[in-house]
Amino acid sequence: MRSLLILGLILAVTAAAQADEVSRGPFEIRDEFIPAQVRLTLPGVSPDPLGRGRWRFAATFNWGNDFSFSQTGPAEDPRSDRRFIIDGEHRTFELKGAYGLTDTVDIGARIPIQWRGAGILDPFIDWFHSVFPSDDNDRPVFLQNKYRIEGRGRFDRYYTWNDSHGTGLGNIELNASWAILRPRHAKDWRVGLVGRVGLPTGTGPYKTGSVDVGAQLTAAKRLARRWDLFGGIGGTYYTKRIIRGFEYLPWRGHAFLALEFRPWRRLSVILQADYSTRLLGNIDDFPAVQLYSQLGIKADLGRRWQGVLGITENLIDQQTTLDVGFWLGFEKRF
Repeated sequence: MRSLLILGLILAVTAAAQADEVSRGPFEIRDEFIPAQVRLTLPGVSPDPLGRGRWRFAATFNWGNDFSFSQTGPAEDPRSDRRFIIDGEHRTFELKGAYGLTDTVDIGARIPIQWRGAGILDPFIDWFHSVFPSDDNDRPVFLQNKYRIEGRGRFDRYYTWNDSHGTGLGNIELNASWAILRPRHAKDWRVGLVGRVGLPTGTGPYKTGSVDVGAQLTAAKRLARRWDLFGGIGGTYYTKRIIRGFEYLPWRGHAFLALEFRPWRRLSVILQADYSTRLLGNIDDFPAVQLYSQLGIKADLGRRWQGVLGITENLIDQQTTLDVGFWLGFEKRF
């Protein structure tokens, strides 16, 4: 009996140690900034494959608030020289599925249901900035809970999406990934390739008529038993550049870096940064850099269930990014 108890204790300790070493990967969160919402954008992704014959299904709800502008003069004075304003809220509910074709190759799909409009978050965001010292981007001096997507371009030409709001199906995405370098030892590098294509399935405000394609090179490395580092570089190409007057640059670069820490056996805390190059080409004073921070957790809720909870914040330029986003998701593997 004593031997059995000792053996059981050894197995339990070994299982706990192994669980600490199981990485959960970066956040697969897209750029939901209203002008970017209709395009294919690249998320953080792990190079680790699912495995032959395995399935993964996920559902995520992303709710965020956008407020960015460029103007001279008082906030709501009609005589002010306003170059652009992006003021509104976005919500996306997405369903994702993936299947392991082989030990190294996975295929998958993403179906987004999207909404944008005036929303209700402005008073909460103002309160948040007043309690936690941070840049409020002069939001309190502007009208609250409005939907305004406006910009001026060459020859002072005016563009607007003010009549383009509501709910619709976004562009369905198909993707495939290939683990091109798998580790022989725990601390070896893992490397993968991911290809994506966005189909022109959008309806209502999200109709683009564009086929978008993207590719990523991803990598990961075990730093210590409870620490993993993930990173990747890639880019997208948009076959249709003009969407309701806004001109998108056809080529767009992307990079991400994520650090995962597992303080407990069933929990990962992840800090992630996502960078993208210029989005819009014909809007005056629209800056060229988008940089986000993502902070959140992934938690095992059962043998094959996982929950994801986190927040997105901008890091450098508030005029090209969403102000704040919150997301909650669940994943099941079998």
